[in-house]
Amino acid sequence: RFRYTDEGGFSASGNASVDLRGDPSAKIRAQSVSGAVSGGSYTASGSVSVDAGSGRTLRASRVTWDGSRFRAPGAFQFTGPRERIRGVGLVANGDLSRYSFSRVRGEIDVQE
Repeated sequence: RFRYTDEGGFSASGNASVDLRGDPSAKIRAQSVSGAVSGGSYTASGSVSVDAGSGRTLRASRVTWDGSRFRAPGAFQFTGPRERIRGVGLVANGDLSRYSFSRVRGEIDVQE
């Protein structure tokens, strides 16, 4: 279900998806997504999956995109080419290649 507001906002529910175009070009899938039709910022909730390509994915119950960073304020799971991380409070750039988090448990391969 898709709803558009006169102010330029939207909300979509029922396995909604948003493709960020340009740089980054991530795909966001969730039970519901809301934001501005013109782009810029989105809030996704309910079984959120962010696929940034290159084997990098983020899963959480809620994820926001502010135009330059993803934020998962609660529990998250992140999978990358050499990482498998579970934690709380992730902040990441658009292609999920740089990130920080509050609490974490997982595996990261470090090359010397």
